[in-house]
Amino acid sequence: MPSAPAESAARVDLLGRKILASNPQIGMKPQFMVIGSPQPEIFHKKNEALFITEGLVNRCKTDGELAAVLCHELGKMVSDREVQMGTQVWNPRRLPPPEVRIGSDSPGSFNTADRTGLVELAAFEKDRRQASPPAPLPPPDSDLLARTYLQKAGFYEADWKAAQPHLHTATANMTFEKQLVKPTAGSWGN
Repeated sequence: MPSAPAESAARVDLLGRKILASNPQIGMKPQFMVIGSPQPEIFHKKNEALFITEGLVNRCKTDGELAAVLCHELGKMVSDREVQMGTQVWNPRRLPPPEVRIGSDSPGSFNTADRTGLVELAAFEKDRRQASPPAPLPPPDSDLLARTYLQKAGFYEADWKAAQPHLHTATANMTFEKQLVKPTAGSWGN
């Protein structure tokens, strides 16, 4: 992979850190990697790294435009993560009641003076059998996430709009993404 000049890498890293610091709700800290290529391209690899080419960095004339491009990809990363985590995380199953031994209760014994635990466990099992699986939720809107991240980092809607042509051009290129990101079975995204 061609290396990028230190100036581009420092610019991306500085803005990336600013965005992450302003948005702790993102819940991940990917590395920001700049590829020394003139063609515009941006993509991510799981939650680990965000890759952007020097060509796309140079197209962004202001830090606001570059921040919008980075926020766009971070929004996609978060949306992909939420899809991969699935409904179990969004709608976790209720856990059974804890077993609390009282007095001379011994493990596995049904000769307890207070059978409240057994009643609670029976009610839990009945609810579990009757409950339908949670309906899958749609993935979060990555553009809405990106705009929120951009605003919290101190940038403006005008920066978002100015970055759209760059993102459109970058979307058409997948040269490095095909080389670095191997799809996994059942994967929705990068």
